Amino acid sequence: MKKSKKIISLLVAVSLLTTMVPGCGCGSAEKSAKVAADTEVGGDGVVGVDDTALAEQLIEAAKNPLYADFCINDPTCTNGILPPVYDSRAGIDKAVPEDAGSYTPDKVKIGYQIYMYDNDWFTEIAEGAKAAAEDYGVELVIVSAEGTDEGCLRAVENLVTQGCQGILLNAVSLDVNNKLANMCTEAGVMSVGAGIMVGAETGVLTSCTTNNFGSAMSCGDLLAQKLSGEHIKAACSLSYWGETNAESRMAGFVAGVFTYRNEEMNLGYTETECKVKAVEFWEEVRKNGSASSEEFDFEICSVGESNNTEEGGQKTAENAFTAHHDINAFFANNDFEGVGVTNGARNMNITLGEGGCWVVSANDGYIKALDMIKDGEYLTTCDGGSYANGYTAVALLCDVLLNGYDANDLTPLTCSAYEPITNENMDKYYIAGAVLSRGMPSETQSISKYNKEQAEAISN
Repeated sequence: MKKSKKIISLLVAVSLLTTMVPGCGCGSAEKSAKVAADTEVGGDGVVGVDDTALAEQLIEAAKNPLYADFCINDPTCTNGILPPVYDSRAGIDKAVPEDAGSYTPDKVKIGYQIYMYDNDWFTEIAEGAKAAAEDYGVELVIVSAEGTDEGCLRAVENLVTQGCQGILLNAVSLDVNNKLANMCTEAGVMSVGAGIMVGAETGVLTSCTTNNFGSAMSCGDLLAQKLSGEHIKAACSLSYWGETNAESRMAGFVAGVFTYRNEEMNLGYTETECKVKAVEFWEEVRKNGSASSEEFDFEICSVGESNNTEEGGQKTAENAFTAHHDINAFFANNDFEGVGVTNGARNMNITLGEGGCWVVSANDGYIKALDMIKDGEYLTTCDGGSYANGYTAVALLCDVLLNGYDANDLTPLTCSAYEPITNENMDKYYIAGAVLSRGMPSETQSISKYNKEQAEAISN
């Protein structure tokens, strides 16, 4: 099974592209992927899978263009698409202390390098981290990078100097996060990505993140259910072109629509084929500003840049509705933009909800948006995962130090759970008086367990 090396090397590259952070474009990810794809990784066969036939099937699945082509050559709109198999990361130095498991809470100090304080998304990570530190009875030290790459480096140096045994990394550049992880490893300090991506080739234990493509796909599916049998004419609110979170969410929305309509219209595609068609569709939108599919009875007629703000979303909506009064679906990158879209729709006297235009987002769980879901003006969104990811990151470090948890071979990503938020499950997410919802912390997973589950799915 020597041929598995080349295929799994490519999959390591895919794993580096699956989640990135607000404001981070695709350039750094592409560079990291090329380095990983050129690196020989160890091991014949597939770690965690003893059945040779199943291992071969996983390797064959990895050859699908979705993983072997699109995720590598167009990472801008594919982050969140997880590969069929990962190669082991057990041989990478992660600075796990030899006496892990023997620490007592009073001897544990965890650091959090927060990117900035004046942003609810980052501060919610801090709130989750604080909650975990309190639950485990350990000290948490937070140092702000004050919104700069240089500040991130200084903050991590500060936390290392203070004697932290583990640090949460939270820069908005993959390159910077990789540098921070390498700094930590060299200093003998464990690191975890908190709400963001850190390269799997570094010594990071894992990156606790949201799943951009997957969460959007789940919401797109719900939209297709709501507009079953109708032509869908959609507009899009991006943060800006080239921003990987936003473009992956747009491609994910399309994948959700295509997957549902594939079943509804008996088109005969697999889910993976629907994802490929969705990525190809979004690439056409990127080139031309619009695209249409007669096969799926779907079109995107307008795309605007909204810069993650309500004001931007409002302007994008007003421009779109001025040109197209019959838009019945509006894909918003996040709830801040989505709420702005609803404001723009009202200014244009556009009906929201049933019989009009449904606004759908993929991220944040903004309480304003949840209020509109209750009122039937906003279809759905997903929890942004910031609180849950902050909690998970601290809990992981504590479990290593206090309980001896083996974190040497975790999957590169630990994705927070996602599901479309509706009136039916609103109680799980709604917090009166809060700014953002707070989802449940996720569980970390070993690469061998991940691969074993993928093999079991094939065998069934």
